[in-house]
Amino acid sequence: MDASQYNVRAVLEQQEGEKLRPVEYMSKKMSSKKSLEGKGLKCEFPSNTLSKLTTIRQILLKSNQFFGTVNWTELSKLQSLTDLDLSRNNLSGSISCELASRSLEHLGLGHNKFTGEIPFCYLENPGLYSFSIEYNSLVGSLPAKLSPQLVLQQFIINDNQIGGTISPDFGNLTSLTIFSIGNNKISGTIPDTLFKESLWILNLAGNNITGSIPSTVGAAVNLEVLDISSNRIGGPLSSSVLSLAKLRELM
Repeated sequence: MDASQYNVRAVLEQQEGEKLRPVEYMSKKMSSKKSLEGKGLKCEFPSNTLSKLTTIRQILLKSNQFFGTVNWTELSKLQSLTDLDLSRNNLSGSISCELASRSLEHLGLGHNKFTGEIPFCYLENPGLYSFSIEYNSLVGSLPAKLSPQLVLQQFIINDNQIGGTISPDFGNLTSLTIFSIGNNKISGTIPDTLFKESLWILNLAGNNITGSIPSTVGAAVNLEVLDISSNRIGGPLSSSVLSLAKLRELM
């Protein structure tokens, strides 16, 4: 293995049993960004080992076979961490808020086996642009209040057990491109404020949402996917929907 190419992997032991360079040495050689997505890594999640990489900014371990729980206290030692993507693994346990006060910009934990309360505490960080925790077994309610300073672009929590209603505050997020809350237990109506020029994908499918599609949908001129299937939404289809020139999927 070329340790200079796969520095983060170099802190682990290869599956074949070959020992790699010590963590202390490799930490000094570490660049600020290394992606190990889809490398077939299979072991208990190495929280303690990763916590020694004190200068790392991005941990990108998507689509591997890590299992076990995450020691969030250990990861909270990484003061420079901006991107954490552990999606598409076999991780379990709860998700702590210990990283919420950090300068985290992207949190990707989707397609795992996490349980417990969904950590909306991360939305209190105004610099967060991507919150992706879909396909887990998380509970809780959608936040009632959001900071107008939040630069959130992607809010993806579909296929959990989340309840509550959609706060009009989501309409204040002028950079929001993906709003995916499908297959949860969300009720109430669709806020008029939700439809903005920035919105590309709106997935509300498989909930208990009532009412009708607001006429303000026409403001979402870049909307490509609108999925409101398997709800209790009624009324005639708004002419504003038919005016959406970029709409590719309507369900």
